[in-house]
Amino acid sequence: MKGLEALKEEVVALAREPSLRFFDLAVKLDALHETGDPSLLADLPSLSGIRRRRMYYLLEVGRLIRQQKLSQGDAAALGWTKLKVIARHLSGQEVSEHQLRDCIKLARGIPARSLSRALCGQQVPRDCAVQFTLGEKAKAELETALLAFGATRSGNGLIGREAALARILATALEKSAFEA
Repeated sequence: MKGLEALKEEVVALAREPSLRFFDLAVKLDALHETGDPSLLADLPSLSGIRRRRMYYLLEVGRLIRQQKLSQGDAAALGWTKLKVIARHLSGQEVSEHQLRDCIKLARGIPARSLSRALCGQQVPRDCAVQFTLGEKAKAELETALLAFGATRSGNGLIGREAALARILATALEKSAFEA
């Protein structure tokens, strides 16, 4: 019992900053879960501040690490988000080392948001992200333009921003070609 309490205290300490040492946290969460006592995990979110969903994602990652004997280097190279997707994909399957290596190789080449689709054999669009830093006036002007070109409000954001921005760009390019 003393060993379990020490393990739980270590998990609580690691869970206070889950992103810093996710490998250690995932492995220890899995060890705690493997004891078969659900009460050991039940109060972890309130003791450490880790969100329950993240805790269970990291538990899945820990199970993957244990079952597949993943190295800390491989885990760190991918990050816990991609490992979570791989763990979900492989859950309940007999997995060969070759299959795991294929998943890891695939995961290294694409963003985490596309990994689930890629693992299922679906085509993954090669999109890129663009980030703007705008002042309040410029942000309001951008929002007005996006709405004028087809974006719609949803909650605090806009739906269809990308398509509206593409239409704005096409219009601007068409106009500049016409003037040239």
